[in-house]
Amino acid sequence: MTGKGKIRLYIAAAIAFVCLAGWIALLYVQKAQEEKGWEHEFLTRYHAALNDMASDLEHFEEAETFEGQLSCLEAITNDLVQLKAHMEMHINLAGISMPEKTASGVDMAGWREAESVIGLVNRGGTVDSCQIASFQADGAISEEEAAVIQLLKAETDRLYGDMTVPDENGMNYKYVLSSIEVYQRLTAIFQDMKAQLIRINRK
Repeated sequence: MTGKGKIRLYIAAAIAFVCLAGWIALLYVQKAQEEKGWEHEFLTRYHAALNDMASDLEHFEEAETFEGQLSCLEAITNDLVQLKAHMEMHINLAGISMPEKTASGVDMAGWREAESVIGLVNRGGTVDSCQIASFQADGAISEEEAAVIQLLKAETDRLYGDMTVPDENGMNYKYVLSSIEVYQRLTAIFQDMKAQLIRINRK
């Protein structure tokens, strides 16, 4: 091969390398943009769901009759079903697109804790050999059962407040927790609720 041929070969190889590097960089940028997009999407969903539930939890505390409590409990259940759906969709997407962030210390089935609590509150059931009655089984919501809802309110209010801080202009807010952190906090809340349900039904 002549000297000019070698030069052309080197130039072609250099161009191919630059194109490949650029293509790889573009893929990383696209992946980062996609992750940032769905990260914000799920944070927004969690934030909105917690905000909606806060109002229903407040109404539950203010209810003065069993019928009023049941009506509020139905609304809270609907909020929990929506929250559970967000958790399930979120963690499944995260497990596929960001396995490195879910490989250690993240309960991939955490959304099932929400599903379990919803079922126990509305229908009752058995957990760890403990028979748990639904909240409406005896025609009244006991103080201990109301305390479970109060736990939900206290912890979700705290999470809602922890999720954001005012932005630099003080006009809006920005998220300071990751969506995975919110998911883990919610999982822990539902685990605590289930543990409290077990305690009050073993007395």
